[in-house]
Amino acid sequence: VIQSACTVNISMGLRFTAQAIFSVILLFVTSWRLTLVMMAVVPAIVVGTIIFGRYIKKLSKAYQDALADAASVSQEALSNMRTVRSFGAEKKERAHYVERVDQTYALGAKKSISYGIFSGSTSALAYAAIVCVLWYGGTQVVNGDLSAGELTAFLVYTVYIAVAMGAMSGLFTEFMNAIGASERVFELIDREPTIANDVGIEPPYAPSGTIEFDNVSFCYPTRPDAKVLTEFNLTMAPRETVALVGQSGSGKSTVLALLQRLYDPISGVIRVGGVELADLNSRYLKRHIAVVGQEPPLFSGTIRENIVYGCEAAYVAEVSYVAEVAGEDVMPWNTKNGDEGHWARLAQDHNLVTDERLREVALMANCLNFIEEFPEGFDTLVGEKGVRLSGGQKQRIAIARALLCDPTILLLDEATSALDAESEFLVQQAIENIMAERTVLIIAHRLSTVKDADRILVMQHGQVQGVGTHRELLASNETY
Repeated sequence: VIQSACTVNISMGLRFTAQAIFSVILLFVTSWRLTLVMMAVVPAIVVGTIIFGRYIKKLSKAYQDALADAASVSQEALSNMRTVRSFGAEKKERAHYVERVDQTYALGAKKSISYGIFSGSTSALAYAAIVCVLWYGGTQVVNGDLSAGELTAFLVYTVYIAVAMGAMSGLFTEFMNAIGASERVFELIDREPTIANDVGIEPPYAPSGTIEFDNVSFCYPTRPDAKVLTEFNLTMAPRETVALVGQSGSGKSTVLALLQRLYDPISGVIRVGGVELADLNSRYLKRHIAVVGQEPPLFSGTIRENIVYGCEAAYVAEVSYVAEVAGEDVMPWNTKNGDEGHWARLAQDHNLVTDERLREVALMANCLNFIEEFPEGFDTLVGEKGVRLSGGQKQRIAIARALLCDPTILLLDEATSALDAESEFLVQQAIENIMAERTVLIIAHRLSTVKDADRILVMQHGQVQGVGTHRELLASNETY
């Protein structure tokens, strides 16, 4: 719809506008009286077109929303096909989808009927104008004020105008249809992010690794009345490992989300490297923080692409290489507020994207063995969401991705909770490799994951209920 409105319809609109203007000039030259008779219907057509265009705009938005809803229902059912079949809910999902399709069909039929009524009304007005011209022109021919040839020419010009006006009214409604269909898209495009990515301090060096939560309180925007964290406090020294434990809903994952600045707290201050999180450039922050979650997201590319994904230094090296091959003096990094030499060193010799570097991080992440078992090695396709890999393999690929970015701060969110014993052992070894010389914040329910942490925080209802080592908490904290 949008493509048609922005390409074919524009050229057609210009052509029919020129045709209408030229025909009106010829009409006035032939007979200004008959021209005024013919032009009497134009205001009615224009007003009707504007009113109908606004109606079509609203209807098109509703139609696109219904279409998106139907597509969402079908996608959800297909992506959870095993669950649907396990519970024998095929008929339920089919009925659910048919209901959405029926809504879409009803709105589409309403649009078609409306188009028909509008087109019919416009054509009726145009033909009424022609009849009036023929009647009034005939009387002028009888009275000798107009020749038969001039009347014939006038009727031909009138038909040209009628065709042009009908086409332009149709094109106007098509434009309104496109505006209604694209309204939701432009609403999303025009939305200003609450947390800007390119604003704030961007030091030319990595943060020290210190983390501070100072009386931080937070509630999610969708649940403003339910506080997830209440005056939460935490101070971590560089290269310290701290584990957060507690029941589900106690606020552990929220701490990680706030540290990544996916949200801002409603009160309190968070600092990284001694600088308030709100003052730091978000891209800088995320460049020095790596996350390994319970279900690591993989993209439907190769193992190589998934490991280097998100590593800005690797991106800089690749762009630098392309520029070098092209013989262009291109600097793909921003040197306005940063250290040019820092980025140049990162990109030097493209070491960050070579097979040797990939093998190094894959070995540390305990995934080199299974990668080399594939015929295509690092160029093996993993499938959508990594369906061709096991849970443990996906987890180790995610760890290799975090290693390649060389983060100062590492966040582990239930990284081994969904794995079997053998996979957990391999992933745990990989995690221990990646934890060296980094500030690490762990969320876990398994004892094996948290017992060796420097400190363990027991969380309950968004607050710290106990702090200590594994042995200290076993002896003093009943919740732990």
